[in-house]
Amino acid sequence: MLRPLAFCLSIVALTACAPEIPGGEPAPASVSGAPVSEPAAIVGGVDLSKPLKFTGTEPFWSLSVSEDDIILERPDAAPRHFTPSPFHMDGQSAELRSTDLSAVVTAKPCSDGMSDRAYPLTAEVRIGDVVYKGCAVAAGAAQPVT
Repeated sequence: MLRPLAFCLSIVALTACAPEIPGGEPAPASVSGAPVSEPAAIVGGVDLSKPLKFTGTEPFWSLSVSEDDIILERPDAAPRHFTPSPFHMDGQSAELRSTDLSAVVTAKPCSDGMSDRAYPLTAEVRIGDVVYKGCAVAAGAAQPVT
């Protein structure tokens, strides 16, 4: 009689010790006891947690995104720096928001319009009221997909 009671009490005690996330749901557990990491932000086969290169024409522009900096470059202006932040996923697209900047990538093949290169992501960058449309690819990719 005491064994079933002791077993039930131990289950209740262990359940009370389980971590919870806000809202009362149990926190995800990991086998090793280490925190469970967020899933990788991947759109169109491109890992958005790695450095990215955005590019567009009319006017020519490029945006370099890394964990340390975001840099907008145009031939007619000095480079402009923005504070990096993580992408927020939304299905087959993701958005990065920084002070005065929004960059959205979509898993849709893209052409720069001047070559036969095909990029894996379509991109739209907004800085204030200015909108730049173009393409994006992992930085350091030997060559965009052709």
